Amino acid sequence: MRHLPHPLALAALCLFGCSGPRGSNTYEAALAADDAQRLAESRFREEPFTDQVRHGVLRQRALFDHHFVPESARLTRLGERDLGILAEELREQGGTIALPRGSESEELHAERVAAVSAALVARGIAPDQIAVETRPAAGPGVASTDALAIRSRLATSRLQAPSSTPASSATSINSTGNLQ
Repeated sequence: MRHLPHPLALAALCLFGCSGPRGSNTYEAALAADDAQRLAESRFREEPFTDQVRHGVLRQRALFDHHFVPESARLTRLGERDLGILAEELREQGGTIALPRGSESEELHAERVAAVSAALVARGIAPDQIAVETRPAAGPGVASTDALAIRSRLATSRLQAPSSTPASSATSINSTGNLQ
């Protein structure tokens, strides 16, 4: 004699067994959740470095020779990225970008200045809000001959070590950085 399942058990099986997600959907959902988790972890790892890069680009407000394809006025991927960061900032308040002349000719440098200005206008910045200047990055800077003279004076002068006790007041640091 065959034993038949209880009718309530059959009804529960039909009701709960058939209404849930299929096996492949559960697997796909787990993969999607795993992908989302990996993406979030990747962004959390990279975000501090991205912020540091952004702040550095905004601090120097400049593009240099290495931002361009050699012997051309075309920006490299790095140049495009940095110009994009600068464009975001300039869009809000306008300002200047330094484009110091490197070893390129005056003609090529003028083409680069024009290319940067055009790229900023193409990114939605009004031409009267921006200036691309041929100057050192982050201000007027110091001429290299002046910098060499300053370094020479520092190298030959005796620096006094900070004194915390009377016995250490006779200690000094020579030009090689050693205590005497």
